[in-house]
Amino acid sequence: AVVSTQSTGEHKAGDGSKWRKKKKKKRGQRVKEMKEEAQSKIHSPTTNLDGDVEIDWKTEGIEKSNPTYYIFNKIFDRFKLPDPEPEGLPPVENLVKHEKQKEEEKRKDEEAKRIDEEEKKDDEEEEEQGAKISRKKLRRMNRLTVAELKQLVSRPELVEMHDVTARDPRLLLHLKATRNTVQVPRHWCFKRKYLQGKRGIEKPPFNLPDFIKKTGIMEMRETVQSSEQQKSLKSQM
Repeated sequence: AVVSTQSTGEHKAGDGSKWRKKKKKKRGQRVKEMKEEAQSKIHSPTTNLDGDVEIDWKTEGIEKSNPTYYIFNKIFDRFKLPDPEPEGLPPVENLVKHEKQKEEEKRKDEEAKRIDEEEKKDDEEEEEQGAKISRKKLRRMNRLTVAELKQLVSRPELVEMHDVTARDPRLLLHLKATRNTVQVPRHWCFKRKYLQGKRGIEKPPFNLPDFIKKTGIMEMRETVQSSEQQKSLKSQM
């Protein structure tokens, strides 16, 4: 009985190993078939087209109602596919046309360069002019005129010619217009110093008024001075 059970167990184990091997073979065949199908799909063309069929590629345009039509139209024109040239034209005419296109492109490039150079020159000239202007000229340019200052002030009759050159002309006119203000003497703006013109004029001697002369004080002073002159130095000390 023991031998029979062992034989039946070995028989079952042998059947199981055979079944597994068959299963592995079937799985390997399936994998191979799937790989072959995938490779055939990759290499085979997706569309079956005849040799006589011609494909026309057309680029879509933008609607003119769109506000950005003219901006994008220039950009899309550069990326458009060139129109096929007519077959009837001879090669000489094609060459002439190609040369004309080249000349037009060169002319456009030259015009663009010329415009850029002119703009650069204008910018440089403006910068040079701005650099040449001194501070004195800038002050004069930003300075108010006498007429404009009179319009801005409550009392225009006080405005003088040199008030415009003040640091704050409105404040100066406000101080002038206030009550009990003493004006600066007129000779401050003169180039000559004060009383410089009277240097060569001789001053007359001082004369006493008549009512003092009548008292006889002049004779008394003369007698005193003469007596003092006659005295010696020791007596004067």
